[in-house]
Amino acid sequence: MNLDGLAEQGKRLLSSNYLDQSDAASEVFELWYEGAKMFAQGSRDAQQMQILVKGTIVTMQALATEAIFLNVATEDLVIRKVTDTLGRVYSVFLTKPKFSAVIGSAAAQPLRKFSSHTVLPLVFDAGLAQGVPEAKQRAILSLLSIVLQFLDSCEVCLQDQGQTERLMPDCKSAFGRLKEVLLRDAAARGEAEDIFKVLARRSQKSCCHILSTSATDKRAFELLWNAGGLANEEIVQTVCSRVCLQSTDCTFDVAREVAQSIETVVRSSDNTFTLLDPLVYILRACDRAGSNYKEVDERSTEVLDAISALLGKFHSSRAVVEFCLHRPTLESLQLVTGAGASIPVLLWIDVVLPFTIARMKEMKEQGVSGDQSEQEVVAIVRECARVFFIARQVDVVVAASFAP
Repeated sequence: MNLDGLAEQGKRLLSSNYLDQSDAASEVFELWYEGAKMFAQGSRDAQQMQILVKGTIVTMQALATEAIFLNVATEDLVIRKVTDTLGRVYSVFLTKPKFSAVIGSAAAQPLRKFSSHTVLPLVFDAGLAQGVPEAKQRAILSLLSIVLQFLDSCEVCLQDQGQTERLMPDCKSAFGRLKEVLLRDAAARGEAEDIFKVLARRSQKSCCHILSTSATDKRAFELLWNAGGLANEEIVQTVCSRVCLQSTDCTFDVAREVAQSIETVVRSSDNTFTLLDPLVYILRACDRAGSNYKEVDERSTEVLDAISALLGKFHSSRAVVEFCLHRPTLESLQLVTGAGASIPVLLWIDVVLPFTIARMKEMKEQGVSGDQSEQEVVAIVRECARVFFIARQVDVVVAASFAP
């Protein structure tokens, strides 16, 4: 590893000429990469590991400086080049097996320490500083995500060896600093979400709890569910409580955003999805929030869209079909009619037909009126006839169950 060359390029990085700085960053990576290739092709013994680690630290010392990261005068081009170069170095350790084997070794302890104690706080401070331009912030937070992935991998490797070395930051504190970027419509929001995912892997409960109390839009709630929030009863109750608190507000912002996030989760799920019960439970809370405010007994568009997604994916679920009929409106009845052929016969027998019989008994003696909801109930009965009799799926059990 050409340490003298790396140190020389480090001096160029402090130049006042941004083009010279950018070229120096490229040259630093090339010098490091040449040494890395020699390591990959060599014996890769303890001595070679030490040489690689020392060269990597010198490389990072040249790139990760306050003069570059914390200087408001640093050009966007330089920040992008430096963060990209550092990210490429860390990515080699994360993606190349010969280098991944190094990060948990005793020889790599100085690199782990430098990354945790020097690079990480510097990048955190620079990426979340007040007034940092959006282009710079995106580049820096993208690097921060990679640094955290590296440290996370180091901890995992050490744990597999029965060792403990605290490298990751306190997740609660880190999330508190990240929250402002994560929860607003900022250009760097995508990068902040990537950082949250890394933090949540290490401290799922803590991160999900904070997000459950502070999320305000569909995107944040989707992040919460995908991070495992649906599997945590406390998180589910927290979100439901927030939805219910919104039930006196005519905008229903939280309820609508939650319902939209559930629709997205459902549409992106597959047949292995097993968290329907908490999902339906949350959606019921969103539905109640709407019914508590609206003078007319109708369901919000967001809730209906979520029901439609549920019926499309999980039409064999009793909980889903029961929820659809729980507070029937014309639109939700039409959803049942449309999904009729997909609903299993047993759910028709146990859930749908008892519902239609009860509703028809409530109709006036002269029969079905011009009310559209009553007409849709009849349409469901017709769909039942089509499913059962035309498809020849009915048997004497059905006849006996609903005989007068």
